[in-house]
Amino acid sequence: MYVALTLALALACVAATQFFYLMFMQRMSRQDRKRIEYLEKELKRARIELETTMHELEIAERQVSELREEDDTWPEIIDG
Repeated sequence: MYVALTLALALACVAATQFFYLMFMQRMSRQDRKRIEYLEKELKRARIELETTMHELEIAERQVSELREEDDTWPEIIDG
C-alpha cells in the first residue's frame, strides 16, 4: 500500500515538475519572440539610418570633389 502511494506521489511530483518546466519554457519563448520583434524593428531603423547617412556622405563627397575642381581652376585664371 505504501509503495503504491509513494510511487503515485513520485509520479505526481514528476508531472508537476514537467508542467512547471513547460510553463517556464513557454514564457521564455514569448519573451524571445518579443525580443526578436524588437531587434527586427531596431535593425530596420538602423538600415534606414545607414541609408540616409550613406546618401548624405555621397552628397558631401560630390561637394568636396566640386570644390577641388574649383580650386584647380583658380591658378589658371590668375596665370591667364
